[in-house]
Amino acid sequence: MIIGMGMRTFGQIGVFLAITRLLGIDAYGAYTAVLALASVIGNFTGLGAATFMSREVARQNYIFSNAWKNSIAAFILTVPILFCIYLLLFYFFFPEKIKWVVIISLGVSELALIPLSSMAMLAFQGHDRIGKAASLILVPIIPRFIAALSLIFIVYSFPFLDRLQTWAILYLISSFIAACYALYCVKCEFGVSLTPVWSQLFYVLKQSYAFSFNDAALKFLSDIDKTMLASITTLEIAGAYSAAYRIADIGILPLNALLASAQPRFARIGIQGVNPTIKYALKILPLPFGYTIIIGGILYFMAGKLPLLIGQQFTQAVDTLRWLAWLPLLSLPRLFMQSILVNANQQRILSIALCFGACLNIILNFFMIFRWGWRGAVSATYCAELIMLLILSYFLKCRR
Repeated sequence: MIIGMGMRTFGQIGVFLAITRLLGIDAYGAYTAVLALASVIGNFTGLGAATFMSREVARQNYIFSNAWKNSIAAFILTVPILFCIYLLLFYFFFPEKIKWVVIISLGVSELALIPLSSMAMLAFQGHDRIGKAASLILVPIIPRFIAALSLIFIVYSFPFLDRLQTWAILYLISSFIAACYALYCVKCEFGVSLTPVWSQLFYVLKQSYAFSFNDAALKFLSDIDKTMLASITTLEIAGAYSAAYRIADIGILPLNALLASAQPRFARIGIQGVNPTIKYALKILPLPFGYTIIIGGILYFMAGKLPLLIGQQFTQAVDTLRWLAWLPLLSLPRLFMQSILVNANQQRILSIALCFGACLNIILNFFMIFRWGWRGAVSATYCAELIMLLILSYFLKCRR
């Protein structure tokens, strides 16, 4: 899983470097602002049915074919509703200079196509097929990397085309290819179809909706500040902040890889309750703890080289990256506590904590961005993470 996510990271870096240089700081700010909101809303696609499927299949409490078809039904039910909400939010609140081609292309990708790819990955993860799950994590970035290379060719061959709109369309095409391949892998491996089953959907959603709120709350914590910066300040500030945040976020990927590979074991141990799950988490904690200290130092001291990679117009991202350098270290305890609570059947408790943190983050961002700009956004992120850490620690102590 670490190898798969590591290769994905290199692909994402390649895409990131190409896009930041070709789009420029304003267009990149618009792109990340749209993508942030779309990905937040996209976490409600299926209302967590795919994550519930993965956990229950790992525990062998659920027949995979039924779980898969229930997930497809939840997908079909939620996508049209979420897409309407997404379009309304942009119509009422977003800068008018962002074209609807960009909004629709990124929206279809994040609300429909990428969740399908994730659903396929979770199918293999639930069966403890971590190698295949890792390959499906890598799959979306391959056509996206090719799309970035295609954008380079298009920009220099047809300079009159709008770069942001062109990239949004290429992003949509690459997401479609990745989703088709992921679904093909599931069909070949497990022999299931895309036919939905509606009879058990209410029961599944009752059990799974908390997962979607967890994922959406996490996206709010990590991404909503980019959208708010674009709305409250300028696209240039949002672009510089998003570029720095993207680099810091890449540093967290190995932690996500570790937890994803440990997920089936977490699920099986979680049946025994909170205490055994905590013991397992503490057993694997030392290595990622050391990693976060090292990567934080690297990000802080190498931040000055960032403009050499993504262009001199991103010079103001240097200070932002130094401020964000310790985000992986601060996120580490929260990531582990999430895994403990979810796999010990405490996902509703986790939802309360994460939703509170997400709402607090929005409020803090609103006031701090008005007062301090991007520094306010970073401060709001750190404050929200610290408060989340205290809340989750309290819940774990109560459940032991």
